[in-house]
Amino acid sequence: MPNGHSVACADAARTTPKQCKCKCGGQFHGGPHTDRGRALVWDPEKRGGYSNRRLSVAKRSAREALAADAAAGVACTDFAVTHAVHELIRTTDISSHDLAVATINAAVAPFVAGISEAKLGVDDAKKIVAVVNHSHALCSLCVQMLEMIARARKITADTVADVATTVVASVRENIPFSDAVHDALHDAVARSCEALAMLAADPSKVLMLRLVGFMACPDVSVHPEVYRHCVRPLIKVFVTEAMAEWIENEFPQESQVLRNASGKGRRHE
Repeated sequence: MPNGHSVACADAARTTPKQCKCKCGGQFHGGPHTDRGRALVWDPEKRGGYSNRRLSVAKRSAREALAADAAAGVACTDFAVTHAVHELIRTTDISSHDLAVATINAAVAPFVAGISEAKLGVDDAKKIVAVVNHSHALCSLCVQMLEMIARARKITADTVADVATTVVASVRENIPFSDAVHDALHDAVARSCEALAMLAADPSKVLMLRLVGFMACPDVSVHPEVYRHCVRPLIKVFVTEAMAEWIENEFPQESQVLRNASGKGRRHE
């Protein structure tokens, strides 16, 4: 498995983690945009160097997208999340890396199971792949859960159903799909909601849940709730102030995070 956790694995909405053949060993399988965190499942003794290389690639892609004056939000979010993952790897020990992987898996595994077990026809199967990989379903779920944790609400079956209904309705506003896709996505979100609720009692897991929400967001510049609930609380933890400012200002091309050789910006301790 020489190439690490791949985009194809992260985009796999119809196969199961047991069918995964990449470096993640099924832990990130089907998780939207989890390829941004691929360094977390690289060999521990080589993880820092690999992460630094991934950071350079992501920064170059962000620069090229901005220079092309194209819709650069996804490429810039790729870089911002890769940077946060690099900061996690650079500043914490292996136990924190393992906790991040476990938290990502806690969100992704039930979500993928809900979709892969749905009995969808050919057209709906194709549609749900697009919905999962281009919508804000999983990052919106993380925001909903973080809001509930902040309010210290008790998680009940009715609450889970309400959260799933809210998330799927917001996705359906922008991407039309059939009732069968709706039901499959609703089940997937509800399953992940129940799993993520188990993280609420542990502050370190809540921190990693914020990272999951950030990682799963296709384009953080168009999802201010992710910035508020996931990015901003990570400032001076895994997100530098320079990177947070770049995100908040919608990825200006003239930014120190794109000029610095390491892509880190200046750390503020």
